[in-house]
Amino acid sequence: MWEATAISITLSWKPGFDGGPPQTFAITYNAEGEAEKTVNGISDSGEDRMQYKLKGDDITHGTKYFASIVAVNRVGPSDRVFWNDPDPIETPGRPRSMLSSFEYKMDGGVTLYK
Repeated sequence: MWEATAISITLSWKPGFDGGPPQTFAITYNAEGEAEKTVNGISDSGEDRMQYKLKGDDITHGTKYFASIVAVNRVGPSDRVFWNDPDPIETPGRPRSMLSSFEYKMDGGVTLYK
């Protein structure tokens, strides 16, 4: 499962631990036409369902993304599983109420929010 907002993508999965060596997860993602980026070493929480949120400068509104995951343990990686097979994950366009910046001046100090 996945959920996309204008500024983030939340990916969720069932770990499927089979009693073997401890596992971690690696998520690989990219915007359409861009180079892949990988987040390694996501610890297995032991819960039935896990999630990881991609956000910040790497996620842009109105963009198509591809994302996959592998489980990794000392034996090696699992097969790569894609969230978006066959269609990409698409973040919605920027909401009209979303500020691109905000400047607040008080007593000569400036605080800038983006």
